[in-house]
Amino acid sequence: MESTFQEFVDAIQTADDASAFERIAARLTQKLGFERFAYLRLDGEAPLLISSYPRSWTNRYFQLGYQQLDPVVLRARAERDLFCWGGARRCRKP
Repeated sequence: MESTFQEFVDAIQTADDASAFERIAARLTQKLGFERFAYLRLDGEAPLLISSYPRSWTNRYFQLGYQQLDPVVLRARAERDLFCWGGARRCRKP
């Protein structure tokens, strides 16, 4: 899993645009055994979302202001660092 994560980090650093990032993220998401991914940037005037979720859902997410309630977004805003999501038993301490 660490090699896949490193592959992801290396690949996104060389992605030229959002489409390239989306292709890389989708490929590695599947490689890791997940169905979907989401990258959300909330700084600036308009949020930037790159994800594999259906557009109908992502539109609803923003229309209803879920980014103001989403526990992952709230934690990311507070910590501004990598964190493990899924409970202490699933997270390894460095």
